[in-house]
Amino acid sequence: KRDFPDAERLVKRLVAQELTLSFVPDTEQRLWRTVMRRKYQITRNRVQLHNRLEALLEEAHIKVSSLVSDLLGISARRMLQALADGETDPTALATLATARLRATPAQLCDAFQACPTLHPVYRRLLKLTLEELRVIEDHLGQLDQQMADLLAVHHDAVQRLAPPRELRDPQPLDGGGSLDQERDLLVEGQPAEEVVDPLLDRQV
Repeated sequence: KRDFPDAERLVKRLVAQELTLSFVPDTEQRLWRTVMRRKYQITRNRVQLHNRLEALLEEAHIKVSSLVSDLLGISARRMLQALADGETDPTALATLATARLRATPAQLCDAFQACPTLHPVYRRLLKLTLEELRVIEDHLGQLDQQMADLLAVHHDAVQRLAPPRELRDPQPLDGGGSLDQERDLLVEGQPAEEVVDPLLDRQV
């Protein structure tokens, strides 16, 4: 590699206006991207934890994943927490489900038929998994708050740029938020003439 000929070639292309300049975010936007990149990485960890939890339950012959739409939802988490704490009665576990769950108590009892003879190792592993889930969700909450604090100084600009909330059609996300809320965090604080989405830079 010869640096001088390469530099000479680049200068000629620049003079001929054949080079496209790259956007270089300022310090504040780089900080936004760092926070959002970290949130993206932790969100991926949550998905991986969900898959490990499902595999653990299948190995333990607990078939609850086929009866709930969200294995990390309210009903499933209450039942799994009780199972991890030592509950052995399938009927007692089934009563912990909320009324919104479509599965019947009989179906839930059948899914937890293996819990009376469940090995203690599976209960300990399940408890560790649920504790790890709480840590992940706590970190996500802290990152959301950190992002909100960073964008607080641009609140007025967001109010001018964002459409009225009644005109929006938010789509629920698995984590309980919405695409609308996510976009609020991303767009908030960007100057009107140049809006850059921090999530576009997702390199790990």
